[in-house]
Amino acid sequence: MRPIIVPLFLLSLAGCAGPQKVSAPRFAELAKINGSANYGAYIGTSPERAYLEYWQISLFSKKGSFKVFWTPIADFSNDVQVQLKAGKNPWAFPEHGK
Repeated sequence: MRPIIVPLFLLSLAGCAGPQKVSAPRFAELAKINGSANYGAYIGTSPERAYLEYWQISLFSKKGSFKVFWTPIADFSNDVQVQLKAGKNPWAFPEHGK
């Protein structure tokens, strides 16, 4: 689990909007995106919330946008809650070759 303080601090320096609340299904969907124009990554938890960072590049303007989303941990299934509270990433891609 990465500390969330550094990304949130960097966000404030960049003048971006603060973290936005999303539903648990939307959070899980964003956390699994790993493409060339869009990327979502789980970044950690606070005692009551899970956070992810999301990067999206506009194909027309070639400019990117960076956002941080959060969801209450209690909104996830029990299995996901246990993993989050244990410091694990439920949306991590499995390691290849193992």
